[in-house]
Amino acid sequence: MAEWENLKKIAQRILAGEHRAFTETLVEFNPFADLSDFGSSIHFTVHSAKMVECALKVNGKKAVPTEVKTLTSAGKVSVKSMPKGRFHEIYRNYLCACVLRVGRELFALFPVSSVLVTAVVDSHDLETGHAHEQPVLSVAMPRTIVDQLDFSALDPSEAMEKFHHRGNFKASRKSEAFTPITPLTPADVSQTSITEMSLGQLLDNIQKLRAELKAQIDEFRQTDVNSQPQITTSL
Repeated sequence: MAEWENLKKIAQRILAGEHRAFTETLVEFNPFADLSDFGSSIHFTVHSAKMVECALKVNGKKAVPTEVKTLTSAGKVSVKSMPKGRFHEIYRNYLCACVLRVGRELFALFPVSSVLVTAVVDSHDLETGHAHEQPVLSVAMPRTIVDQLDFSALDPSEAMEKFHHRGNFKASRKSEAFTPITPLTPADVSQTSITEMSLGQLLDNIQKLRAELKAQIDEFRQTDVNSQPQITTSL
């Protein structure tokens, strides 16, 4: 009963838009514990009761194998280095899958309408030899689009085309890294398009537009009346 009361209080605080309740929930449930097994780290920012931002550090090069093992006709195991093109294809899908996973978990926990996720990876500077973090994928995910996806059949990289995103997956053979990007910000996330709206959202927007249009027409009529010349007669 005490645990139920605690969960109920947290849920009420989340529905009220209390930012601290969002943080406490992430710590309590820790839905990304298995991502940490791959060396990833996650930082969250609650911008409002409807939007959460996440910076995801992905160590994809450690998660994706660099070797390909096959069985020869003689029954022996053959080990070869994975072709760079194949490695980056798997690395790209892994990166996109991590972003989708974060978005799904956040939508499952919180009643937010959109999630902004930026994936960051380690990259080596060829001039200095030092490693530094750089963002390579930034995705704004509305709940209305995520709810339409079939996660049992989709391709993670192809799914990115459904969202407003920044990311260049063309890997440089010399640096073996993705092209860095400037992450999206809440200000960059455009308003929900008509195709992303639910029926209720669409009706609400139509009603608001009708009210705004009526107010503008009334204002125009009033201005037009006031601008008419006043005619007086005297006997």
